[in-house]
Amino acid sequence: MKLWLLLTLAFLVQEPISTGAVLLEVYKLHYNLWIIHLLFAATTLLDIVVGYWLGKFIDKKWGKQKMVAWVRVKFEKFSAFMGESGKVVALIVYAPIIFPFSGIFIPWLDISLTEALIFIFIGEVIFWYLPEWLLVLGIKTFATDPFTLLYAIVIVTTLLVFIPKYFSRRRGTKKP
Repeated sequence: MKLWLLLTLAFLVQEPISTGAVLLEVYKLHYNLWIIHLLFAATTLLDIVVGYWLGKFIDKKWGKQKMVAWVRVKFEKFSAFMGESGKVVALIVYAPIIFPFSGIFIPWLDISLTEALIFIFIGEVIFWYLPEWLLVLGIKTFATDPFTLLYAIVIVTTLLVFIPKYFSRRRGTKKP
């Protein structure tokens, strides 16, 4: 029961290192994969809905403050620049990058909750959930010791998170 709770919390936060380790553990213990997939779907959809309503609340409560008004103007310009098809692509590609906070910005993009649920979920499956499973299954293929697997998944996911950040910072500080 504790492992199910841990998996639920990992899916809510969607942090790659801890989620990869928990997925490896539940896979190793032969938990029902359909229930794991349904749990992912439920927590992801819950994150999107809660974020959407939190964004609506922030806009309603603090919408007249300078910072929130500035953010709204920037998102309106972004929305006008991207067009309808561009918003869909942005939801699929960019929302998983800042997930679970991406739901907060949906109300300012003039996107319905239904569209957000569909397209952010598709992006989450493609750019987060499938790579997590590929990592777990790929590591399981090469090592049979569970501790080696756990260490490998933590190291690989850490590298996948920090290496692009390191190079993007380094590239941004270079002087031509």
